Amino acid sequence: MGTNYYKGGVHLGKRSAAGMYCYDCGITLCKGGRDKVHDSVSPWHDACPVCGKEPINETLNSGAVARELGFYKGKLETSGVHSCCSFSWAVEPAMLKVLPGSITSEYGDKFTVKEFKELTNECVIQYFHSIGQDFC
Repeated sequence: MGTNYYKGGVHLGKRSAAGMYCYDCGITLCKGGRDKVHDSVSPWHDACPVCGKEPINETLNSGAVARELGFYKGKLETSGVHSCCSFSWAVEPAMLKVLPGSITSEYGDKFTVKEFKELTNECVIQYFHSIGQDFC
């Protein structure tokens, strides 16, 4: 699950919920690391393997999963262990300034370049290996 974003008909990338992440230690709780957070068979730690903090219980009114489902519009927590988001880029981020048109989500939500940068900056896991590839 995730949300695709476009500008002028060009696919910019996809934001996805990416599981639990310790914002204090800067580490995912996925035992396979950042590259395996979207791998359905990768096991997860019950607590941060560095500091031992356990995940905070989240509902449909908080966290990255609620954000991706469209239920939560607030800021994501940036301390302790909470859910996080990833962003998989389909174009070089610098292309945001060059591509014509407005930025829209696949659901029709519109964003300024500034709003979109804030949205992607909130994604603590970012992938650049899909740049130039056709994916959704």
